[in-house]
Amino acid sequence: MSAASSTALRSWTPCRNGRSSSNRAAGPGRKATTATGTSTASTASAAGNSCTPLTVHSDTWEAAMSEPTQTLYIPKLYEWMNANQMRKWHWSKRSKLNRLWRHDAHRIARSEQLRPLQRAHILIEVHKTTNARYDPGNLHPTAKAIVDGLIDYGLLPDDDALHLDGPDIRPGEKECRPGFTITITPLEAT
Repeated sequence: MSAASSTALRSWTPCRNGRSSSNRAAGPGRKATTATGTSTASTASAAGNSCTPLTVHSDTWEAAMSEPTQTLYIPKLYEWMNANQMRKWHWSKRSKLNRLWRHDAHRIARSEQLRPLQRAHILIEVHKTTNARYDPGNLHPTAKAIVDGLIDYGLLPDDDALHLDGPDIRPGEKECRPGFTITITPLEAT
């Protein structure tokens, strides 16, 4: 099995320094996926991390092989681009943040060696550090910049309706590090 086809079988956790990492072997505070698709956990207290790390993986080995999904984690390194606040910002601030989010999505997709697809559904889960109420749809400008970075990488030919279903933005679980979990599910070409 090639490295690209095993992308869906790996678990993803945010590192303590805010970058994503793949867990091929369980370490302190991490979970690893076994050949059956189940996860095994090790203690988080050994790393001094008091929160549960984010783990995203396919439910079963067979499901991952028949419908290979690709998952990546993009940490929040910059200010959220919130639709309610952006309209008050100067155009240069909006442009700079858009460029930074777009570049990071491209860089992370390249480092994770995502497979190019013809058509896909993209689910974006927003992870924040609090349980405060928020409207995930307001983060659409940030999600759009991330999708544009994935298109720049070459994940899809374009982000039009023929190639992309989504992005579907949903609130994720509370995490110790804010960020986005992007799940890319291939669809049949139309």
